[in-house]
Amino acid sequence: MLMKLLPTSEVIDDHFPALSAPQSYVRRTAFQRWLRVVRYFLICRDVARQRRHLLALDERTLKDVGISRIDALHEAKRSFWDIPEHLKPRR
Repeated sequence: MLMKLLPTSEVIDDHFPALSAPQSYVRRTAFQRWLRVVRYFLICRDVARQRRHLLALDERTLKDVGISRIDALHEAKRSFWDIPEHLKPRR
């Protein structure tokens, strides 16, 4: 089977668009990825803070919220990066 050889620029454009993209595009996408990571960790930090506050609530307030002390302890033990799906940033 014979393959048609493409000029180098076409191969790069088809298979590695970031390599053939203008430098400003590459910088912008790298910056956007960095922002996504930062947003994710900020959300994780906020969720961890909310879990710590949940532990500080008294029994009456927990009952008003509709959870037990055991549920609050279970939620507080979760890892800081274990956040609910609806809070995860979209791609």
